[in-house]
Amino acid sequence: MEAAHFVFWEALEAVALVFFSLLTLKVIGGLPSGAGRRGALIKASLYAAVLVVALMGARFIGYDTAAEVYFWSAQRNITHRQLVLAYSNALRAVDLRPAKLAYWRVLEQTKIMGQQYASVLQDEPALRALSSGGLSVSDLLTFAACQYSLGRYGQAIATTKQVIQRDRSYPYAYVLQGMADIASQNFSGAEKILLTVLGMFPTERDAVEQLAQAYYLGGDVPRALAVLGATAHYPFSPQSRQRFEELKALYAQAK
Repeated sequence: MEAAHFVFWEALEAVALVFFSLLTLKVIGGLPSGAGRRGALIKASLYAAVLVVALMGARFIGYDTAAEVYFWSAQRNITHRQLVLAYSNALRAVDLRPAKLAYWRVLEQTKIMGQQYASVLQDEPALRALSSGGLSVSDLLTFAACQYSLGRYGQAIATTKQVIQRDRSYPYAYVLQGMADIASQNFSGAEKILLTVLGMFPTERDAVEQLAQAYYLGGDVPRALAVLGATAHYPFSPQSRQRFEELKALYAQAK
């Protein structure tokens, strides 16, 4: 649907450019030539101006089309896990049209796939400048995840708090904040935020795992096992239940 919308508008722009150019040329051709060389020079200058405008318009449409093709290619490359091609195509789209926020976002996606977390954070000013209403929740979560991956736990916690303040319906924000607290050995802080998210989303598997991990690393193995045991009362998938059993066996060894 997006592709059809883009093709429609680009075709409309091209038709409008051709129509404008032909109409302008017809108008110029109908002007009186005037006297002598001066009149001919004026007409020639007008023809040249139309040509310049037409070339600039064609160049603009060409850049738009090329950038969109690179963008589509990058998305297709991501789907097929072709990391090098995805990054190259996304970067070309951004180079051609740096004011298009969607192109930046697909570029960040390729950088995260390549674990270029520091590079993603360096792009934050560009995304912020293009986000007139402020960074979206998804963008903030992207930056928080990169901050966590780089060991910048305090920054990650601050960013996830921004997300939670704006929208409490993103469980990943709570889980990521809990992970950053655990990494900072703030086990009580991790317990508080993870219990909060489990109160709203009791089948959030990652929150269960991280809460059990917080208790385990904090030296409270019985509570870690109790958290995993409580999952029997909720409809988790078979894969999740297998994971919980593996963790229970691991934690039980430390009793």
